[in-house]
Amino acid sequence: MESDGRLVSGSADTTLRVWNLSTQECELVINSGHSQAIQFSILLWDGNICTASWDTTLKIINPLTGKVLKTFTGHTSEVLHVSQIADGRIASSSID
Repeated sequence: MESDGRLVSGSADTTLRVWNLSTQECELVINSGHSQAIQFSILLWDGNICTASWDTTLKIINPLTGKVLKTFTGHTSEVLHVSQIADGRIASSSID
């Protein structure tokens, strides 16, 4: 979200925080729905956030409403990283 002056961070307490880079203040705290720490988060091209968690899932979250739009399962261990590749798909890496 850096293009609009905001930054998103994930946390061990399972929340996402949206920060205003100008004021350096937290504008919004989002309950991610994860049951364990958020290891990594990215802003997707469509404006949503994708999170990778120690609970073995990925989630797509709308940063304006805080609503979880989709949960991806399939990993059997902590998800460490996520990125969006050139064709728009999401790639993730895990300990499994």
